Amino acid sequence: MRDVRNVRHKSLVQGFRPDTLVAASFGIPAEAALNPPNPDGSFTMTENKKAYTNHWKTVVTVSGMYTCSPSDWIPNPENSGLNVGLTQIQGIRFVVTGQGGMGGEGLVCNSEPQSWSVDVPANVSGDNGGTPATWKAGKVAANIGGNASDQVCDQNGCSGHNIGTNFDMVLQIS
Repeated sequence: MRDVRNVRHKSLVQGFRPDTLVAASFGIPAEAALNPPNPDGSFTMTENKKAYTNHWKTVVTVSGMYTCSPSDWIPNPENSGLNVGLTQIQGIRFVVTGQGGMGGEGLVCNSEPQSWSVDVPANVSGDNGGTPATWKAGKVAANIGGNASDQVCDQNGCSGHNIGTNFDMVLQIS
């Protein structure tokens, strides 16, 4: 058995180069299925640890799988969807960010794993708003979330399913 008393634990950011170090809150593990049981059902997501850029490096494609249950209802596209936010620090001057998502029209709740894919364009924030930018190969902080809802609300309250998840992680862009 290995003696762990004198082993130094690696920091989550140890080993990242400064030009790819990302600002992220490291909280919920990537397997976002750790939510407490919800009487409405469950919505879990996983993601591929690698994300890929297009030829011009202006868009990153993030993908994975989700499962939505129970299987006896159809999510309302207006109240459902997936979202991916990315942040990458490049050098000491630039922070590249991007948001991408897909509406709920493609979400399927049938208790079976479904694939998902979201394109995230690169932007640099500044005084003039967002300007086009490029992603660099390396680490990127990701905030990934999704929800499915068929809720209907009126003066008496809301009824129906409303389930979702959200988590932070670091992805590798190549």
